[in-house]
Amino acid sequence: MNPRYWPDPETFNPGRFTPDQVAGRPRYAYIPFGLGPRSCEGASLAMVEAELVLAILLRRFRFQPVSGHDVVPVERFVLWAADGIRMHLTPRPATRFGHF
Repeated sequence: MNPRYWPDPETFNPGRFTPDQVAGRPRYAYIPFGLGPRSCEGASLAMVEAELVLAILLRRFRFQPVSGHDVVPVERFVLWAADGIRMHLTPRPATRFGHF
């Protein structure tokens, strides 16, 4: 929330995370769960929830890359795709146990 790196920090502005904006900030200006003794106690739970959501999505849908859209890897704090990863989703047939 440091205004030096985040002008008007209370405003929702996804444009703050464009490659140009990210390049203009120090590497650790954005750490969503924090670090050290003041780190978020819910970080582990958030990661488990993200894995569960991903597992459910993978079970329910087939993911096919959009043809003609190249994925260009970019090294940031984590590995990223320069122009996103565009996918077509098609529902998977329900198993005899149904969807979970």
